[in-house]
Amino acid sequence: RNGHARLATPLGVASPRTGKSTQINDGIRFLLTEAGVDVGNYEGGAVGARDAIVAAKRAPDNRYGLDYSALTDSQILDDWNYFIYPNMTLNTHPEGVSVMRFLPHPTDPERFLYHVHVIVPKLKDGVTAPFYMGVDPSTDISGKTRPPREVTSMENPNMGEVFEQDISNMVAVQKGLHSKGFVDGNRYAEREVRCQVFHAETDLYLKGNK
Repeated sequence: RNGHARLATPLGVASPRTGKSTQINDGIRFLLTEAGVDVGNYEGGAVGARDAIVAAKRAPDNRYGLDYSALTDSQILDDWNYFIYPNMTLNTHPEGVSVMRFLPHPTDPERFLYHVHVIVPKLKDGVTAPFYMGVDPSTDISGKTRPPREVTSMENPNMGEVFEQDISNMVAVQKGLHSKGFVDGNRYAEREVRCQVFHAETDLYLKGNK
């Protein structure tokens, strides 16, 4: 209703497309390490990675110094993404929330302004924000100072591996919209139905029905 949407993406699992869903890959190994799991002594394989990460975070002496008791296992581990119509999305995790806003470029309809605001709770002293938030490890997240606002560009986003991967994908998507083969609109898989909801809501405004 009203164009809003929510998507929960499972983390800590290997892609079945690789045919190696039982093996620990670099991504799972990194998530285990960042959660405080001793990978050198870990023997649970890819199947047990999610449980190991959740257990490490629920421990009283967990790496981040947070209380996870009120959260479900999925809320502790997975990426819960909320889209607020028409131009804001939030990646929510116990260790922080990435608030993203998309604004039209004042003169060029092929471009837009991408605002990212990372909100981090008080973490254990000396701990950095999770890598997927794109916060430079040298940034003071103690709350004692307000980190300076940064203005970057497509050529040098300086926003961390996850956001920069999204940005690189945007270029290909934008080019695809101008393809001569793109004549009948999008075909959405079930997981992308929220894109369809967005366009349906926008059409209501364009047609004067809202």
